[in-house]
Amino acid sequence: MIPILYDFAKYDSPRKGLFRVEKYNGEYSSEGVWEIEEKELIIIGEIDINYVEKLVTYNKNKNKTYLLPIGVHKSRLIKWCNIQLTMF
Repeated sequence: MIPILYDFAKYDSPRKGLFRVEKYNGEYSSEGVWEIEEKELIIIGEIDINYVEKLVTYNKNKNKTYLLPIGVHKSRLIKWCNIQLTMF
């Protein structure tokens, strides 16, 4: 089993949230900063300061591989949204 960094706490089921995030379209706003947009994201867990969207493989060196939690800062949360469950 590959160890996960930063004391990742996985949720029992994913949550959907509305977040304020930077819009990386290569252009600054008129104030000279990145534009901000509201975006719905699926969150699978959290660490100390971030909500985690995904885990990516991180090779610290050739002998050690870890899973790195990637996500958005907790201060960016606008609200939690309902998730519609689907049946297969």
